Amino acid sequence: MSRKRQFKLMTLSVLGNDRQRNLGLMNMCFNAMRFYKERHKVKINQSFIESELGPNIEQIEQVNAQLLATLNAQYKVRLIRALSKCMHKNIASYFYRWREYGQYRTVLL
Repeated sequence: MSRKRQFKLMTLSVLGNDRQRNLGLMNMCFNAMRFYKERHKVKINQSFIESELGPNIEQIEQVNAQLLATLNAQYKVRLIRALSKCMHKNIASYFYRWREYGQYRTVLL
């Protein structure tokens, strides 16, 4: 292989490496710009949410808390009623059985 040809191949490989490096740098730059733009959009959206929607969100949270409190109270009342019905039925069935046993005993005697 001649020296001229060898020199030409070396310069082509160096140029190819330079092209790949430049392409990588361009990708990195575009990625950095894209990330910056996305962060900037997020900051703008957060500031909008805090300034415009912040008080409304707090009011909605207060209303939700009040609704949850009333629902919990209603659920507790319903639970107590259901338990008391079950207890009354069990107690009543016990007394009915006791009365039947007493009647059966009197019949036997």
